[in-house]
Amino acid sequence: MESIAEAIIGLQAGQIAQARMLRAIISSHPDHEALRHAWHSFVAPSIAEAELSKISDPRRRAMHEALSQALADWDEYLARDSSRGESRQR
Repeated sequence: MESIAEAIIGLQAGQIAQARMLRAIISSHPDHEALRHAWHSFVAPSIAEAELSKISDPRRRAMHEALSQALADWDEYLARDSSRGESRQR
C-alpha cells in the first residue's frame, strides 16, 4: 500500500510541475492567437474521444470526466491569459 501511495505522490508532483511549466510557456508565448489555435486543434479530438468513451465504456467514466474537466480548465486558463496578453500589447 505504501508503494501505491508513493506512486500517487510522484504522479501528483509531476502533474503540478508540468502545469507550472505550461503556465510559463503560455504566459511567455509571443503569439497568443496562434497558441490558442494550436491548443484547440490538439484538444478538440481529445475532448470528443473522452465524451464518446464515457458512453461506450462506462467503467472508465470517472477518468474521462476528469480528463474533460482538466482540458476545460486549461482552455479557460488559456483564454484568460490570452486576453491579458492582448491588453499588455496595447
